[in-house]
Amino acid sequence: MRPYREAAFRRSRYGLASFLRSAPASFHKRHSAHGFALMESTAALFVAAVGLFGVLQMYEYGTQTLRTVQEHTIAGRALQNEMESLRGLPFDQLEAGKRLEFISTTPETDRLLRAKAWVNIREREEAQGELLQVTASLRWTGEHGRIIKRSVTTLIARKDAP
Repeated sequence: MRPYREAAFRRSRYGLASFLRSAPASFHKRHSAHGFALMESTAALFVAAVGLFGVLQMYEYGTQTLRTVQEHTIAGRALQNEMESLRGLPFDQLEAGKRLEFISTTPETDRLLRAKAWVNIREREEAQGELLQVTASLRWTGEHGRIIKRSVTTLIARKDAP
């Protein structure tokens, strides 16, 4: 403290309270600004933390959505490959009433958790043995243990040999 302030502090009847009342205005402004800066910093840190938390939540949601889209893309590709393979077989090799395994292979299906694939072939009654309804299905376990199933159905007709 400056010498004149020390003397005023010692002479004051109420000690520190009286001293602070007699202190110049710049003293009060300087010390109250430190408290205000601390409050501003705390508020800014809180706002930044809330913003960062929101960004992390969006990132997590985006990665889950991307994984789901990738799984459905893999399943669609596997089903399309199977349908193309079945269309390429001679009509007489397709036996109605049986549940068959996939004849085509799609390497990415290994990325699907607990994937099961099968083909159902049914004869269409109105076509009298000339038309088969073929359904290829794929089932796997998705996020959080949810069972997902996709199927594709097509009709395959007997083609006359020229």
